[in-house]
Amino acid sequence: MMESDERRALSAMMEQGSLLPIDRKRLSAPGIRTFLAIADQWLLTEDQRRKVLGSPAPSTYRRWRREASNGLSFSLSLDVLARLSNLLGIHAALSQLFTEQRLAVEWMHSPHAAPPFDGQSPLDLMTTGHLDGLMATRRFLAAAQQGLYVLPNAIDVDSTPYTEEEIQIR
Repeated sequence: MMESDERRALSAMMEQGSLLPIDRKRLSAPGIRTFLAIADQWLLTEDQRRKVLGSPAPSTYRRWRREASNGLSFSLSLDVLARLSNLLGIHAALSQLFTEQRLAVEWMHSPHAAPPFDGQSPLDLMTTGHLDGLMATRRFLAAAQQGLYVLPNAIDVDSTPYTEEEIQIR
């Protein structure tokens, strides 16, 4: 996985829009290696992996994978690096919100009624090929981390809402 300092540097530079060519070259191979590890954890198909990365040609995707695995240096576009930055944020949020990786993977593959998913899974939204799907998923999880949206759990299944008579303000 990408070192935490490199992850923070990538996120900070992407937010500031100050990613120099030398930084792109330095972060591209570790970014792809980290992406591949996360994609393995999330059980992504090769087609889903390519869509998350912006739908590069299969030969381009295989070249990135091969060069990153062999420790070779190459430069990804700012678009692909922005996708990797969002993916790292999603992965970090899932790690904080779920106690087990299995639960995070189930969440990624399950349909959700909450906006922005509207009945589709987060993975479906993230694999539209558009950066917006990754960004929307990352924002949703950031809100969940801050308590702005709480993911339903087992206790919520059988709960009933309070009636007005049960609510007392003193």
